Amino acid sequence: MNKRQITSIAANIGLLLIAAAIATPIIVGGFFEDDLHKWLAVAGAAIYLIATLFRPALPGDAPLAQRRWNRIDTWTAIIFAAGAAMLFTPYTTVRDWIAFTLAGAVLKIICFFRAMRPFK
Repeated sequence: MNKRQITSIAANIGLLLIAAAIATPIIVGGFFEDDLHKWLAVAGAAIYLIATLFRPALPGDAPLAQRRWNRIDTWTAIIFAAGAAMLFTPYTTVRDWIAFTLAGAVLKIICFFRAMRPFK
């Protein structure tokens, strides 16, 4: 396995942990029953951020648009990490974490569908 495959697998694990963090309060029945969703969100955001930062760079002959979308994908990892930090910051609510997580998810979905189209 090469470095790109390893970072891709790690990024997917991080995204799955973030999804589990969102689903945990729904399954348990509330946000303040336990802190499991907080630690799942932090672990997922950290894994996704590290995997994104250590992802191999695109080759120099890659189209400029592709390199820009790759940079936006890196920003989604930063948004997920900022959202996870909101869980432990005083005077913030769970709504702030959900807003950051949904913003990162929308950007990730846009990057995914844009990557499916061929670059010129």
